[in-house]
Amino acid sequence: MDLILVAIVNGIVGIVIAIISLRANHNAKVARKHAASSDYQTANDHDTNLRVELDERFTLLFDWMKRMDRSIGGVRDDHRELTKLTNAIIINQVSKDK
Repeated sequence: MDLILVAIVNGIVGIVIAIISLRANHNAKVARKHAASSDYQTANDHDTNLRVELDERFTLLFDWMKRMDRSIGGVRDDHRELTKLTNAIIINQVSKDK
């Protein structure tokens, strides 16, 4: 009877090990597939080096952002001047009404 139990336990352990190894094999295949996919996504298949291309694009973006910052600064200056002018007109009008 003990030998039968040992055989059953060994059989179950063998099945569990087989399932684990099949699962690990499947996970390894999935990992290889994802690695190949990410390699393709980061690979650059044209003449320009990816780093150089990104540097050029970031330079263009930062130049655009500097121009926008200057434009916003100009709008702020205009707003500030209009506020001063409006306040002066209001103060002048209040003074006349008294």
